[in-house]
Amino acid sequence: PDGMEKVIDFVHRRYPNTTIYVTENGYNPKGRSLLLDPDRIEYYKAYLAALSKAMRKGAQAKGYFAWSFMDNFEWLQGYEGAYGLYYVNRTTLERTPKVSASWYADFIADRRPRNGGTSTNLNQFSLSEVVKPATSTTSKA
Repeated sequence: PDGMEKVIDFVHRRYPNTTIYVTENGYNPKGRSLLLDPDRIEYYKAYLAALSKAMRKGAQAKGYFAWSFMDNFEWLQGYEGAYGLYYVNRTTLERTPKVSASWYADFIADRRPRNGGTSTNLNQFSLSEVVKPATSTTSKA
């Protein structure tokens, strides 16, 4: 996460008023948990918090895209990687949302998690809580 903040800060300082989009940022868990993926949620929280810190310093970040929508073929890992927010059954091709898919949907819609999608110990926060004015004294990131 610190690297993202530093790169976004660098681009902002080097090329002032440039619009920035983070087009791929994702997490591949070590153990393959098919649907329960709290580590992915923590990963996204940390990177989104780093992005918001850079934005509070003036970076013009206009978009952030999770990698990837569903588990897919990766050049180095084949189908072994699990970057997706949706699990894909390779036999039936059925797509099933992981817990992180619900969290991310709520996050980008600026809502709290719905229907108990994640445990309360994951420190949930919405977009408005992440991107606070520079004068804010509270931080959940």
